[in-house]
Amino acid sequence: MIKYIPICAVISFLFISTYAHAETNLDSATRQVGNCSTKYQQLDEKFINHATYATPKTHLVSNTDQLVATLKAAANTDLILLTPGSYDPIILRGFRKSVTLRSFNPHDPAYLHGLRLQDTANLTFDSLVFNYSFVRGNSPTHARPFRVERSKNITFKNSEFLGDTAKTGTPHDIDYPTGQGLFIYDSNRVALICNHIHRWHRGAVFSHSSGIKVIGNELHTIRSDGLNFSAVQDVLIEDNFIHDFERSPDAGDHADMIQFWTRNTKTASQKVIIRNNRLVAGAGGFTQSIFMRNEKLDQNRNATEFLYKDIIIESNIIKNAHTHGITIGQANGVLVNKNVLQRHGIAADPSHSQGQSTPKIRVHPDATDVRITHNQTTQLPSTRNPDWVIHGNTRPKPSF
Repeated sequence: MIKYIPICAVISFLFISTYAHAETNLDSATRQVGNCSTKYQQLDEKFINHATYATPKTHLVSNTDQLVATLKAAANTDLILLTPGSYDPIILRGFRKSVTLRSFNPHDPAYLHGLRLQDTANLTFDSLVFNYSFVRGNSPTHARPFRVERSKNITFKNSEFLGDTAKTGTPHDIDYPTGQGLFIYDSNRVALICNHIHRWHRGAVFSHSSGIKVIGNELHTIRSDGLNFSAVQDVLIEDNFIHDFERSPDAGDHADMIQFWTRNTKTASQKVIIRNNRLVAGAGGFTQSIFMRNEKLDQNRNATEFLYKDIIIESNIIKNAHTHGITIGQANGVLVNKNVLQRHGIAADPSHSQGQSTPKIRVHPDATDVRITHNQTTQLPSTRNPDWVIHGNTRPKPSF
């Protein structure tokens, strides 16, 4: 049933039958909320338009109907506290008030079973569980229960994105992680801070958006890709811990911890910083680590409007067992600095040679204004443009 609530713009809420309260171990998420939220607690405030508002109020709600009514009446800077329990999926259209939705008790959080934001602004979601339950007939790979479209100033922090495994599909799908944890499209100034994202086909997907901050998150038990980006600008990916994927070995997935691409895009990705992340294969098998292929220029060398621009990859620790440790396609303005790339023997495929299973730094020879400095890696690009600067790189210490 859809309810329409008149405010300055139309807000519509879609209610679906209540899902069973899923059990989950929040120890890891709780651990992150400690130091992580303190370090970054002021970051999301930069996204909010601080006009002169009335004194903020705190509201307590315990079910979906109360949440709807409270959102309708809320004023700018109001805080809505959700008591423990399950809340039905909602769709918000045209909501523009600066409001925070937070669990009343972060150690016994509220569960939200679906969210879609369209033409919405200035919302913060704090200490919630975004919980997806696979339903027969859903796509094993493309279900998107939590979506942000044509919106701005949206923050998700201190929360858990808890996925599920597929119950139907091909043998390569069943019992493997399914769906996309968070999907962002055509949006501006979206922050993902100090969240725990696990049991998904893909952790988070950002497309045709700008002003993106992905900071202090933990991602694991991912079947395919941790973080995906296409046609994005002004991106900061920092202090994340991505580890222990759960690949479907016979599905043909090319798992990446952080991946950019240009296929099916209309603009280039630029002004990207990937810094201080830990990318560790762990017991989950090998993956590609940071992979930025440029499909547009692979197909047409003259399509220079799709060059990656102003790319900084620095101070990341990569322990994996695939040759694509840091791979960058055609680009202009690249700094690869102070990264450590080590082979993770436990995650290696026995059929691969040591060379195939050792992460390396690769940059397309057509890239320009490239600096590769002070990294620890077994291999640097063998073919390079004359204007590149490469110095201070050493071999890494032996790993396990």
